[in-house]
Amino acid sequence: MNRYLKKQIVILAVFLLIVSVLGTGVYFLTHKKNTASCTDGIQNQGESGIDCGTPCGNFCEETRDPIEILYQNFIPTIENNFDLVAEIKNPNSVWGAKAINYTFYLYDGSGENIASKQGSIYILPQETKYIVEPKIYSDVTPKTVELKIGNVLWQRLTGFRDMTLKIKEKNIQTGLDAANRIYGVIENDTNYNLNKVELTGVVFGANNEITAAGKTEMTTLMIGEDRYFEIDWPYAISSQVFTYDIRAYVNVFADDAFITVPGGVPKN
Repeated sequence: MNRYLKKQIVILAVFLLIVSVLGTGVYFLTHKKNTASCTDGIQNQGESGIDCGTPCGNFCEETRDPIEILYQNFIPTIENNFDLVAEIKNPNSVWGAKAINYTFYLYDGSGENIASKQGSIYILPQETKYIVEPKIYSDVTPKTVELKIGNVLWQRLTGFRDMTLKIKEKNIQTGLDAANRIYGVIENDTNYNLNKVELTGVVFGANNEITAAGKTEMTTLMIGEDRYFEIDWPYAISSQVFTYDIRAYVNVFADDAFITVPGGVPKN
């Protein structure tokens, strides 16, 4: 083999080696794992929902169980108006939902949709809560109701375990000629000054069916403070009241959920 041919072979081998190295580098660059930080706790910056490695592994789709629907019903109120109520549960221990989009559908006896109502709600990890949509109009009496869960904006939430608000001195008043209401006193037994508290109340009749559902809210509930509240209905509640339930909720996902003390330091 002459010197010229040897030189050509050496040049070809070096060229093939360079092409191989460059090809390997391009492969790893285009197939590397997504390492977005997920620092805001939301999978919103191209973070991988498949890669369960670090650090985005805490935000993988597989780690979240779906929202459960425990109960759904409609309540006839005044003429051609209906209150809608449902109970949902978040089975996840560290995942909360900053927003759950939902739609109530009312159907007549033939299965035709006669009315609907969209809304959005939040829920904390392992929380069970009521959804109440009042005064939905329909000139056709519904036969069934269906709640459908749409998009859910998940967010990892590892704090705020001590967010239980005590309901004290609760009572109920019903009657055809009297005010129909449930009322009581809420105590802020948490370690936070709260900007807004939402209260939902339901009344159960025969067969554990909800016969009335309503909601109200209050603002500026400070640590250790007691505050009177009431939830009223402009219609008579069935005299067969077996029990009732009142729950208080705080949207810890909201930027203004908590009141800061002078100096801007949260009181917690």
